[in-house]
Amino acid sequence: MRTIIFYIILFLIFIAVVVGEVYFHIIVKDEHDQDHDRDHGSVVADVGEVDTIILNRQALLNSGIDEQSIVKVTVGTFSKELTIPAMVIDRSGKSVIKIPSPMSGVVSKIFVEPNSTVQAETPLFELTLTTPELAKAQTELIDFVQRIENIEAEYQRYLKIGEEVAPQEIRKLSYQKKELDASIANHRNLLRLLGLSENDIIDTISRKCQIIKTMLVKVPQSVTPLQLNEVFIELGQQVQQGTTLCNLGDLSELFIEGKVFAFNEELVTKALIEKNPVSASFDGNCTITDLRLRSVDNRIDPQTRTLSCLVEFRNKILADKTIQTNGSPQRFITWQFKTGQRCELNIGYETIDDCIVLPVDAIAKELREASVFEWVGEDGGQKVWRKCPVRLLYQTKSQAVIANDGSILPNAQIAGRGATFLLNALNAQRLKPKSASGSVDHGDHVH
Repeated sequence: MRTIIFYIILFLIFIAVVVGEVYFHIIVKDEHDQDHDRDHGSVVADVGEVDTIILNRQALLNSGIDEQSIVKVTVGTFSKELTIPAMVIDRSGKSVIKIPSPMSGVVSKIFVEPNSTVQAETPLFELTLTTPELAKAQTELIDFVQRIENIEAEYQRYLKIGEEVAPQEIRKLSYQKKELDASIANHRNLLRLLGLSENDIIDTISRKCQIIKTMLVKVPQSVTPLQLNEVFIELGQQVQQGTTLCNLGDLSELFIEGKVFAFNEELVTKALIEKNPVSASFDGNCTITDLRLRSVDNRIDPQTRTLSCLVEFRNKILADKTIQTNGSPQRFITWQFKTGQRCELNIGYETIDDCIVLPVDAIAKELREASVFEWVGEDGGQKVWRKCPVRLLYQTKSQAVIANDGSILPNAQIAGRGATFLLNALNAQRLKPKSASGSVDHGDHVH
């Protein structure tokens, strides 16, 4: 009997010890949880736990949110834009220059390479002249020049003797001299029509009495460097006068041609009249700003129901390199924009005043609600973000315009991208079950 009582007492002591340990563990854990909630909730308590979320650095980086992506809110104006497809094209009559053969002949030398850059007066080709009329006109001109020199010498000799000694001879020589002067003038005009330069006619033929057998075809006068786009001839080829030898291109200034639907004609015409700002967007985040419409076409394409509008802009040189080819320097320029390059024209037509402009990725949408996430502080080195509903006024592919109605204040710091990720994380947090004390589990530091 005593043995049974002894075992009963031992069992009761064991039960008391176990109950005491459990009670102590509950008390300590509850105090720890309260301290943890108080520490991690210091920032959250100030801004409200329902619309607040804390993410660690890795999660933010995975969502594309870093220090550089945080945007400071500023109030300003925004220009509504009509975006239309466009393409870079040549300036009619200026961008492409055709170089014709000034005379008939055989191509004896080619001094430049395709795609090379040339300056004014740079030799392009050498032609060996084969025009019979040219050879005949030069020969006759040289003959006239030599004859008039002889007549002039004889005329001066008679003048020294005296006009009364041989008056008939002096009159005869004077008449012949006038005839030769007229013939020389006529032949010089003929050679000009045939394509010879003034220097060739006066210096080489008239003074030196030499026949022009070859001719250099040079780059015409131009302030900007020209690019040799195409060469249509080969060495030894016979060409006729007027044959196109090559095409030169002036890419320093180009046009952008946009195609706008007819029902948007009023907006484009308004932008043309009011000189509203225009920008051109290219692939690779390249944008040309501060442009203006040059003209709007007066014809609508019956097939596409579109009309054209033109914008003029200055091109930029990306690279300028000179190399030696067969002992001759060849210059090659790479321009930033090329004809045929596709882009988009953004034509401003209406201004929104007193608004906030943010990157489009700063806006998170859920049904009809639009929100941004404001950085309101840090908790243990981790950023605390608060959801702020906003009124979305206008949106493009890259920008969002919200109302300055106090929902977000100037100078507030906003997540410039990753807003949709933050919204999804916040919604997941709301669905997470709470602990027995009614608070969200802090094990993963998501509030």
